[in-house]
Amino acid sequence: AIYKTGRGEEPVLVFLEEIPQVSSQLGEGVIAEIVEFTRKLLSELMARHPLDSATALANADPEELVRIVFAQPPRTAAELLRRLNPDEAAPALVAAPPEIATDVLAAMEPTVVADLVGRLDDEQRAAITTRLPPTLAREVHQILEFPPGTAGKLMDSRATRFLRDETVEQALDRLRRIPERRITDLMIVDSEGRLDAI
Repeated sequence: AIYKTGRGEEPVLVFLEEIPQVSSQLGEGVIAEIVEFTRKLLSELMARHPLDSATALANADPEELVRIVFAQPPRTAAELLRRLNPDEAAPALVAAPPEIATDVLAAMEPTVVADLVGRLDDEQRAAITTRLPPTLAREVHQILEFPPGTAGKLMDSRATRFLRDETVEQALDRLRRIPERRITDLMIVDSEGRLDAI
């Protein structure tokens, strides 16, 4: 099967069709080695290309998203969460194993953590912030608790962001999955998260 490799899905299909022959010729242990190699390869790709990875994960099932993101080292998972739509990243934090989610959040900037936990209900937010390192928890609370009457208190930091190259279908799908929140403006951002249009 190896000699037939090329680009696209076909090589994968050829490999899967011929896996019984490969297994009988090379031994059962080779399958475990291939799985481990593939896992390491994907992990390395996500670490080196977090934006592309987050874009690919944008349409993933929420359970699959949690499984993939939180299987990565904390810094890689933090970069993936930072680049995902925050309306999808915030629920992923709640669904992730608590100790792993805490390690990932500790690798993030306080403003990003505040943006994510600010999208959660009070109970979920409290459960997550009480596990944060004290300094980070303090910074997040300060960001979330602007004094009344200030612009920081009045503005909604939960801006829904869309990448410039997202299709209308993808954007509509994401809008439908946002929990009861009235959205009046769409923020279009470039690949680095910089505002491109409203």
